[in-house]
Amino acid sequence: MNRGQSRIRSVGVPEARGRAVIPFNEEVGHLPADFKDWKAHMSITATAVVKKETKVDPKKPQDKVHYASLSVLNEDGKEYGLPRYLGEFRDVAVLLKREAGVTHEQLHERFAAYERGEEISFPLTLESDEAIKNLGFDPTGAADS
Repeated sequence: MNRGQSRIRSVGVPEARGRAVIPFNEEVGHLPADFKDWKAHMSITATAVVKKETKVDPKKPQDKVHYASLSVLNEDGKEYGLPRYLGEFRDVAVLLKREAGVTHEQLHERFAAYERGEEISFPLTLESDEAIKNLGFDPTGAADS
């Protein structure tokens, strides 16, 4: 023994993207009690995809309604459920800034492409499944797709 000092080393979690480091106490011979929650502390890499959609009333073809569709994809490109339809780009911008840390500059850079009808995307690093829920998606939805 090290004169009363506990010997701690790190073990990697191979199924984690990147490398999670969990302290392992050799003296006691087990991982910390909160090891089962290690995934909750891992960040989630995702992509937000936004596209300008247009709806035309067949009875009044001159009356077009525009809205913004928002999808969130996991690392493998699978959607977390169905897209959300918001009233306008501003609604998507507020949501992405508040819940996903997208910057004003990122939004500004892509706005012109959005206005032209192009699909735009934002790389996201989310802190937990809760952030996916706050964006209005089911964190388990991508696994089911």
